[in-house]
Amino acid sequence: MNLAEAIQKALESTRSVAASLDAGRLDRCLVLLQARAAVMAAFETAHRAAPQAERNACRDALEELLAGDVELQRRTSLALDEVASAFRESLTMVSRPAGSGTDGTQTGCLDRKA
Repeated sequence: MNLAEAIQKALESTRSVAASLDAGRLDRCLVLLQARAAVMAAFETAHRAAPQAERNACRDALEELLAGDVELQRRTSLALDEVASAFRESLTMVSRPAGSGTDGTQTGCLDRKA
């Protein structure tokens, strides 16, 4: 595979993951990110094997791939943060005793026999 083909496949992979993030399909993102690892390994091999003239000819596409990769890393990091936050919140909800408010106060009926 030449460098231009490898870049194109990497760009397509990047766009696929981004589209899954846009759709909120984190389950699909995992599958696509695993596939993207192989695509990026092939890109790295092609990039190392490419002569400087070929790299220069692909400069715009390389810059597009870099920008897409940086943005994808930012977005996946945000998505992971959101998932972690939701998970922590669900743990908090599960660990609260029944009838407790979010601040730990009792929300159920109080025994007024005192």
